[in-house]
Amino acid sequence: MLTKHQIRLLKLLDEQLLSCKDCDLWTGGTSKPYWTSTSKYGMIGEAPGEKEVRREPFVGPAGKKLWDVANSLGLKKEDFLIINTVNCRPIREDGTNGMPTPDQCDTCFPYMRKYLKIVKPKKVILLGNYATGVFTGSNSGIMMKNSSVVKHNFFDFDIVLSVHPSMCIYAGSEGKAMLYKSMKVFKEL
Repeated sequence: MLTKHQIRLLKLLDEQLLSCKDCDLWTGGTSKPYWTSTSKYGMIGEAPGEKEVRREPFVGPAGKKLWDVANSLGLKKEDFLIINTVNCRPIREDGTNGMPTPDQCDTCFPYMRKYLKIVKPKKVILLGNYATGVFTGSNSGIMMKNSSVVKHNFFDFDIVLSVHPSMCIYAGSEGKAMLYKSMKVFKEL
């Protein structure tokens, strides 16, 4: 359970993040990190999509897949601080969701660090190559690294590397099996 002081700090940080214009991504809309007074774990994704703008991470189609798998393992959304490597939506020229650049991830990282320092999660799951890259320096090969456990010394928590839940959409049952495997490793950690 978060303390009143932690909740006050998180609310202040939410206000700062929602008014951030440190890079050009803010024009695509911002997604506030999700947290509750019972947040004890961390979950880090890539970037908000169209459905997450002005809402919270993982409420679109990939989020539905994620919470179906998590709930089947007894993991509740309310137990997580959920944040992305960038908090604003990258948009391609055709209006579809884009990918954040390394510079944009670097710009948002101080916010992520502050949220993690306040919540002090016991363990964190990284969803996809971008989140993995931010924490491990290697943003390729998540398929081979899926379900791997890494210790993060600066934050002093264990990290589970996972495919992004969009794999459930693009790779069907194989993607869902990979997500399930990493979420199971996370739960049992």
